[in-house]
Amino acid sequence: MKKILLAIIALFTVNIYSQNSSGILPYLNVSTGLSPINLVYVQAGTNIWQKTDVSNLILPISQINNLQTNLDAKYPLIGNPSNFLTSITSGQVITALGFTPYNSTNPAGYIASFTETDPLFDTKFATKTTTNLTEGSNLYFTDARARAAISLTTTGQTGLSTYTSGVINIPNYTVTAGTGIGVSSNVITNTLPDQTVVLTGANNFGVSGTYPSFTLTQYIPADNIVTRTINSSTYTISATKIATVKYNIKITCTASIGSNSSGKVLFQYSTNGGSTWVDAGEVENSNTVSLAIVLNSTTTQSGFIVWNVPANALCRLVPTTTGTTTITWIRGQETY
Repeated sequence: MKKILLAIIALFTVNIYSQNSSGILPYLNVSTGLSPINLVYVQAGTNIWQKTDVSNLILPISQINNLQTNLDAKYPLIGNPSNFLTSITSGQVITALGFTPYNSTNPAGYIASFTETDPLFDTKFATKTTTNLTEGSNLYFTDARARAAISLTTTGQTGLSTYTSGVINIPNYTVTAGTGIGVSSNVITNTLPDQTVVLTGANNFGVSGTYPSFTLTQYIPADNIVTRTINSSTYTISATKIATVKYNIKITCTASIGSNSSGKVLFQYSTNGGSTWVDAGEVENSNTVSLAIVLNSTTTQSGFIVWNVPANALCRLVPTTTGTTTITWIRGQETY
């Protein structure tokens, strides 16, 4: 405000008159124009009026105080007494200020003249709070409003958690009990603890030890020369490993005029204790004499039975003969 008043005063010629011998009180005469400010006074000891430029003016303290008192009374800073500002034009105000002040048609220009470091900005705006301003449709941010804008749902039982327009959805996951697992009041329990763990060796792997420490041992198959009885009796080759058998058997058949003979050896195994049997291999021979060329005829046939036998299986060699037949074990090898 002081800046504007000082600028306005600079626009005019201001004549100040001191008291003369006739008792004239000091008064201020204002006329329009852009002349410098001039002061008129009476030279001490004379009745001669003197007019001087402000820059050359030297007045006694008593006269300056008297001048200030009369100026404040006649032309206060508030209001417009005696139409003091009536003759001032807007162009003169703009020239004195150096910028266009705010009006209804130029709010942007007014605001643009302020900066964040402008004292007027600091004192007028920096102290304002949301209490002093109207919100309108774009509400102020507060912690309470942020919390109230978010809600929680528990829709569904599978999938990931989601967030959509202020709604957080966490599925109500359901845990279903299974074998050895119990679920009650969101607590999962082991209903079958300390179960026995059994490892069984197979395919040339052996297992030793007890829970929780077991040892697996790989066996290198070994060839074992054996002799087996061909009379349907049962035997086990290996209780823990697969075995490969190679049996060499000879069958001799003798026939006379008008007769025949035959023989067969069948190798079988069972994995269910003999309830059912699997035919794995056989050796067979036969002989028939139909013409009286010779009194007797003998034929001999030898063959091999080769098979892989499961671990702990029952095995047997089953012979079948007719006429005069002889079955001979030649050699045998079992590898496991």
